[in-house]
Amino acid sequence: MTKNTRTMCFLATVVILRFGVVQIVCAAETAERERCPTPTESPLFRAVPLGAKAFSRPSLDDGIKRSLVAPASTPFSASDQWREWLGDRLTLGARYTSFTLKDTRHETYDAERSSYFLGSINELREDRDSFSVRPFLQAWPLAWLGAELTWDRVAARTITAEDGHSDGVFVASGPMLGLAARWPNATRATPYAGVGHCFFDVSFEAEPWWALAYSDEAIWVEMGCPDVPRGSRRRVIETNGGSGFFWYVGCALRLYQQWSLDVYYRRVSVETDATFSVRQRGTLITEPLHGVIPLGHSAWGVGVSYSF
Repeated sequence: MTKNTRTMCFLATVVILRFGVVQIVCAAETAERERCPTPTESPLFRAVPLGAKAFSRPSLDDGIKRSLVAPASTPFSASDQWREWLGDRLTLGARYTSFTLKDTRHETYDAERSSYFLGSINELREDRDSFSVRPFLQAWPLAWLGAELTWDRVAARTITAEDGHSDGVFVASGPMLGLAARWPNATRATPYAGVGHCFFDVSFEAEPWWALAYSDEAIWVEMGCPDVPRGSRRRVIETNGGSGFFWYVGCALRLYQQWSLDVYYRRVSVETDATFSVRQRGTLITEPLHGVIPLGHSAWGVGVSYSF
């Protein structure tokens, strides 16, 4: 092989090797570009229309600043945590209620006291409100244990043994506070039960003719319903309150989200001491007559409630 031939072979070999190295380098750069696009090729750094705000690659300093300001996972705020704890622990609602007196008739005349329940009053009848919707509030510090606060009114109309007329109405009203337990479960129905104490204020709402010492309502009406006491006398029945105990059961039936249908039954044991007297110009002219008015009753209710 001549010298010129060897030189041509050497040059050809160099060219082939150089071409192969270039191809290998280009292939490597292409693979690297596909794996990690350059700033100009990344979608985040594409050209944007004039006037639009372009994105820039976050710097290391920016990442450090953000890591110092907030942790990687953002926890619940205090209000979120309180709202989560409060879920289904506070219930506000209203019930339509009706009641039935337990002790309505006194058959035995007490000769020593010359009295039935009180004087000639020997019967009590329910005097129900036309609108008897009662609010209630339930709080459940524990999932199964809580308390209920409600308000109620019970009225008993008096009936006398003489001729069946009514002297007036005993009215008991006030707050009722109970300790309750419930059974949380996976169904829509949550039963509950409790016991408590009622703090009733009892008063006697007398018929005007009776309070003004007229013997009969018809006579009072014939005289034009005067508001002047007959003979300057007044009949008075005084009470001294009526606290008592009660127990109850109920069930909250979930209707939609936080709204529920509430069904309720309660038994109350309460009575009040009452005193009858006649006064003339403010002076007591008869011996006071004492008695006990039973206002124990059972009540049922149905209503709606909202759980916070």
